[in-house]
Amino acid sequence: MYSRTRIRTAAIALGVLFGLATGIGGYTFIYARGGSYLTNNPKACANRHIMKGYKSEELFEKNGRFKAELAEIAPRGEHRMSANPHGNGGLLLRDLRMPDFRKYAIEVKKPGATDAEATRAMGKFLRDVMKLNLEWLRGAGPE
Repeated sequence: MYSRTRIRTAAIALGVLFGLATGIGGYTFIYARGGSYLTNNPKACANRHIMKGYKSEELFEKNGRFKAELAEIAPRGEHRMSANPHGNGGLLLRDLRMPDFRKYAIEVKKPGATDAEATRAMGKFLRDVMKLNLEWLRGAGPE
C-alpha cells in the first residue's frame, strides 16, 4: 500500500499540473480573444479584419451561395486540374525501373559503432532510380 505522504505528494503534483494547464489555457484563450469565436455575430470575430480582405461579399450571395457568374469561369471536363493525365495518378501509369535496394544497405557490424547517414544512402538510391527512368520520370524539390 502507498503511504499517506506519497499520496499527498501525488495529489499536490496533480493539482499543480492542473493549475498550470488551466492558467496557461485561460491566458491563451483571453490573449487570443477566444470568446469572439463563441458567438455567431461576425462583427465580434477577432480576425474579421483578415477575413474582410477576401471580399466575400463579392464572391457570395446574401444566402451564402457562391455566385453563379463566378462558378461559370471554372474549367469543365478535361480542362480541370484533376483531369490532367499527368497528375491524376491513373491515366499514365508506367512500371518504375528500380535498382536492387540491397545495394544501398548500410552495413552495421556492431550496434552504435556505425557512422552513416540514412539521408545520404536514400539520396544515392533515388539518384539511381532517376537514372534508370530518365526518359519519362521527373523530380521536383523546393530549391
